[in-house]
Amino acid sequence: SFSQSRKILAEKLTLLFGNFERVYLEAFDFNTAFEFIAERMAPLRVPETMKHFVLSLTDGHPFLLENIVSRMKELGLAKEESEVSRQTIAEVFLKLFYESQGVLNQYFSKLISPWTQADSKGSHVLILTQIAKGKNRLKDIAASVNRSQRETSVQLQELIEHELIVKNGVFYRFHNKTFKFWLVEVYEKKELSLLGTSAKSDSFISRMIELLDEEEGFFRMDVSERLLGLLKEFRNDIVEFGERKRQLPHFSEFLNVAACVSAPNKPARDIIAKGHGRCWVCKIVEEKATEQEVLDLVQGSQGKKESSTKVLLALKGMEENAKLLAKEKKVFTLTLSRLNLLMDLYGKSPIIHPERIPTPVPAA
Repeated sequence: SFSQSRKILAEKLTLLFGNFERVYLEAFDFNTAFEFIAERMAPLRVPETMKHFVLSLTDGHPFLLENIVSRMKELGLAKEESEVSRQTIAEVFLKLFYESQGVLNQYFSKLISPWTQADSKGSHVLILTQIAKGKNRLKDIAASVNRSQRETSVQLQELIEHELIVKNGVFYRFHNKTFKFWLVEVYEKKELSLLGTSAKSDSFISRMIELLDEEEGFFRMDVSERLLGLLKEFRNDIVEFGERKRQLPHFSEFLNVAACVSAPNKPARDIIAKGHGRCWVCKIVEEKATEQEVLDLVQGSQGKKESSTKVLLALKGMEENAKLLAKEKKVFTLTLSRLNLLMDLYGKSPIIHPERIPTPVPAA
């Protein structure tokens, strides 16, 4: 209970801990998560696309990774596999998420238990399933559960207080994307499906294979394609990055062109999005962004007839001088975490771009 703990420290225990720095433990970054999987799975190998799939669902949360990876290794060794197969991963998810005794099934069932009792009131669980299915604006949620926006707003606030969802601008999103997965692929289908138990299990296995195939498709797509898909979803929505708000324009025209590469081994591309009097000139930098990339972006957008917003997508972060220059030149910077926040808000799989490829763990 992150919010509750922070409130207790700030209010009730302020005399004891008021002068201490608070260090918040975040989930693993992509590098750490990849290394965690490789180390825990040794001597078994895990295909890159399957690592990406696990990370896209867990966001690198250690508790979730530990449960999934340990069961993957156990089942893979039992099958005498040298490389974990898709079928094995699908069976692991069946055991953990789908079966009634599964650790993660029980964990998520407990999260919604306040609203699944016989005497519980409200549409909280229905609201959660609708958000999980992509209805994440108030008016859309209210319409999907056939309630007024006022009543729905009250119940959404209760879910926020229970730390199941969080509001960002006009959007509601989950604290835990694995919970979102469970609601759509397990809870709703088990509760509403008329299929028998065996048929349900077979259907879940097939669905997991299908999701793994989708992830492989994302894995093979260029970052510029993923970004274009995201830009096409903007509808003048308000989002928050920390305490700052920004409107995401509704674009109708897109141009994806190769940009001049300022240095070897530092691929960068330009994407121009226009619509309704707004224009974004975006530059993708797949290595750590330097001052030169910022200058290239600023100079490249000069001389255009319409005023444009300069957007730098720094997938591996920025050098300190580049950050200062970007601020001075009023460049809107999207780090990988910010970009993936937007991907999540618009119901898209995250872009997984580790800073380095982990060294394979040698077989014992």
